[in-house]
Amino acid sequence: MDIVGVLVRAKPPHITAVKAAFETIAGLEIHAETSEGQMVITLDESNGHPADTIGDINGIEGVLSAAMVYQYSEEGEESL
Repeated sequence: MDIVGVLVRAKPPHITAVKAAFETIAGLEIHAETSEGQMVITLDESNGHPADTIGDINGIEGVLSAAMVYQYSEEGEESL
């Protein structure tokens, strides 16, 4: 399990489009947002690379910045 917390800043006129783009990213959940374009999101990156997904988020039109602020990793239990 690998959970990543990300702070995103978006241009206020682009918030709706940014949120629509987020819907295409597997494991992304918005937890808080402001009308000024700040969002707190988490990514379930169990099968991916957080840096790649954050890079993709930074490439979305209207996103000013996306920065990882928290990461939690846990090894899965092995089956016998």
